[in-house]
Amino acid sequence: MPTSTPLIELPPAPNPQLDPSGYLRSIYAVRETSRHVFDAALKGRLTNFDVDMTKFTDVVNYVVSIIKVCACSDGDYRGLS
Repeated sequence: MPTSTPLIELPPAPNPQLDPSGYLRSIYAVRETSRHVFDAALKGRLTNFDVDMTKFTDVVNYVVSIIKVCACSDGDYRGLS
């Protein structure tokens, strides 16, 4: 039986005008920045590396395997320092 992830509301993003460092440390800034890098990569506009989307599934499986190995039952992660 497939499992589903419950929808969890995220707190609002810090206002970048009022709290620029708080915003830059937030998941919202990470997603926004990574979206720009990803879009540039898909267009072949990066100078240091290329993106091969045929390897996407392999990369996802590798990252998930690392998370599974490093996750402890108490929610801490080992080997990620």
